[in-house]
Amino acid sequence: MRPEYEGAKFYSANDMSIGWGLQRAETVIDTFNQSEEITNINYALELYNIIKLFDIKVQLKSWDDSRYNELTAIVKTFLPLIGRFCSQINDNNIYNYFLNVCISYIEDFWEMVEDYNIYKQLTSDGFLAFISSPEICLWHILPHSKIVAAFDREITQHMTSTNDGGELIISHYLAKHEHKDNKYYFPKTLSPQNKVDLVEKYVESSEANPNYLSLLINAKTSKAFPITNKLKLAAKHKYQSFCEEHFSSNSGMEYGATISFADIADTIIIDDSNCCMPSFTYSKNWIKDNLDYPTL
Repeated sequence: MRPEYEGAKFYSANDMSIGWGLQRAETVIDTFNQSEEITNINYALELYNIIKLFDIKVQLKSWDDSRYNELTAIVKTFLPLIGRFCSQINDNNIYNYFLNVCISYIEDFWEMVEDYNIYKQLTSDGFLAFISSPEICLWHILPHSKIVAAFDREITQHMTSTNDGGELIISHYLAKHEHKDNKYYFPKTLSPQNKVDLVEKYVESSEANPNYLSLLINAKTSKAFPITNKLKLAAKHKYQSFCEEHFSSNSGMEYGATISFADIADTIIIDDSNCCMPSFTYSKNWIKDNLDYPTL
């Protein structure tokens, strides 16, 4: 189970959480000691997020220019400390560091692996062993072009040997994305036929999502992803089987979420034992203490 860590988080320049993020950042900056080396991966990732929060040059109304400049000057000293921490990560410890990353910082972890050149400290065998662990998801790796380029053959080997990535291929080539930055970089050594083979395995699997099957049925072929009539037919049959299984008796599938508020010590407790109906329980006290508009 991953550790809990409620740190400052940067999502985007337009996200409504910027206010809360800057408030949390101010607390961290005020207690920051430049002479102390970083030992906690989540603290390193929090400082990394605070840098991004200050990069957009937004300040709280409670800060005057003097206060903002004071905080900004301290944030600039984060870089070398984070760099020294990252320089210690290698084949022998990257897996343990990753296991200790809290859920909200997993994407930031991979950003930091790329931005601070941690990937250059990993060997081919070490990286392949790392991404072969069940906790690693390809959709966190493939958005990072430098990592994919550095370990092109290793990622291809992983994908073709584990049949992992079929859904990502469909998403990349066939799905419409609201945000243009939702982009995957596939290894150059992953051939068009490799992609078709992976998608065929995906269609045959029990994990095949009917939405992606529908995309395949109506898809146009391309040089990068040459969809065959055989693949389209297989997707159609799988889609029809899914519909017959779930809708022929009008049973359908239940999707949704339940939200409640209670007197609990944690900010939030998430129960995802039922993946189609997760439960979110929020702390009443946390809500009372965070009624400002940016946070809520």
